[in-house]
Amino acid sequence: MKHWTDEALMQAHKAGKAEPFEELYSRYAGRILGYLKAKGCPDKDAEDLMQMVLFKVHHKRFHYDPNYPFATWVFTIVRNTLIDYFRRQKKEVPIENDIPNEEKPQVPIDLAAYQAKLSKRHQEALHLRYEQDLSFEEVAQHLGSNPVAARQIVSRAIRQLRKIIGEKP
Repeated sequence: MKHWTDEALMQAHKAGKAEPFEELYSRYAGRILGYLKAKGCPDKDAEDLMQMVLFKVHHKRFHYDPNYPFATWVFTIVRNTLIDYFRRQKKEVPIENDIPNEEKPQVPIDLAAYQAKLSKRHQEALHLRYEQDLSFEEVAQHLGSNPVAARQIVSRAIRQLRKIIGEKP
């Protein structure tokens, strides 16, 4: 498994195998920890955040799309987790919209520009669900709806975003 791509390891993990996740853990734990510390996370909390990120990777494995680089997906989770950490600490978030240089996708996409074309409700739903990492129940509370409706709003927003970007839904 040492010669497998990260994407292939994640696909095997999604299929229910434990060993691929262990390999991903060994490949990414140090890199994640280094990123967290470089962005100002205190050493005492960086290890816990790294563990939380890797738990999220495992927990959200079925959301991973193998058509995109695994590293970019992971460091998006790292970045969002770190932003949440700083907000909970009521500290200024010292993070720009960045991913470590070697993790940046080959073709940059200005997702914010595409999202701006969505309705305000769709923008808010996507922000709550994916940037704030809220459950559908929590999204529903913010939107003044129920969890089923919140799931539908997010789903519609994603379909609309795909149309705007030019992908097939």
